[in-house]
Amino acid sequence: MGFVRSLKKLMDGMIPSRDSNPTPIADGESPLTNKKIMKELINHFKFKLEEESFGDQMLYPMSYTVLMDATDYAERKDALGLVVKQTVSKFYEIIKDMQSEYSEYEPICNSWYFQFVPCYDAMLEGVTITRGSIRTMARLVPPDEGGANVSVEANVQVSMRLDNSNVISNVNLNPDVLKNIDSVGEGTFRVRFDKSLNTDKNKIQLNAKDEALAVLSYSREGKNYRYQMVDNLINISGRGETRKGRAFFIIENDDIINSHVQIRYENGKFQVAAFAPVKLNQRVMSISSGIPQWVDLANNSKIFFMDAMLAVIFTIKQD
Repeated sequence: MGFVRSLKKLMDGMIPSRDSNPTPIADGESPLTNKKIMKELINHFKFKLEEESFGDQMLYPMSYTVLMDATDYAERKDALGLVVKQTVSKFYEIIKDMQSEYSEYEPICNSWYFQFVPCYDAMLEGVTITRGSIRTMARLVPPDEGGANVSVEANVQVSMRLDNSNVISNVNLNPDVLKNIDSVGEGTFRVRFDKSLNTDKNKIQLNAKDEALAVLSYSREGKNYRYQMVDNLINISGRGETRKGRAFFIIENDDIINSHVQIRYENGKFQVAAFAPVKLNQRVMSISSGIPQWVDLANNSKIFFMDAMLAVIFTIKQD
């Protein structure tokens, strides 16, 4: 629960607490609107652009996490994709206006990333967002933008903005805080950066959060664990794995080594390779040395880690 404690420490004093049940908006309290969400994102973008840019180089955040009251999220979620399209269009307008001061405007990554998160009391140990308010966190690079095999630093620079104010705190935050706060599959959007800065909303194409190709699951000590395979190549590793990224399925077990198993999706089929003792559907697999020895992987296969005495079930995600 370290990520919860880190986030709570970051947000203590900023976010008023309330009862565990969502409360109705009080008389005179401003409701959360799509316009307000867009305004807060734009203000955060403008503030960081001015703070980060230097010389001829324009710099601005490409990744935004928006913390919302759970009830507000439920009311707003159907329109969030449209909010993103309008917001990105406005970002392009601002970038165009600033080109006379900063001629080098292209970002250091390929996509805008927006993540809208409903905050429940149980999720953040009593730290909540009040009805009608939001908090935005921003960083220069979206998660996993550098590729699955790139090591992640121990901390990342994040800015947090309080709505209706110019107060922005710059903090170093453990990546696990941002990774674990993604509690739902919906409400996450990627938008490819358009070098032409086309502000036509119809040209801004949303990509929802990447769809899973397959699901891997296992049970241990009465708990069920699930991992969604999104990338075309993933690694199953044990507790000692230090590499980060969504292409690493880490099982908290000392008898599973780094890249103990690799699974790939290529040419319309799944395949698996073992680099340590494994049984696939009760048959011992050949252990690869350097070059993976790929074997076809069928739906509902059982991958049994012999030293750990643990079985992972592989299930192809159905359309």
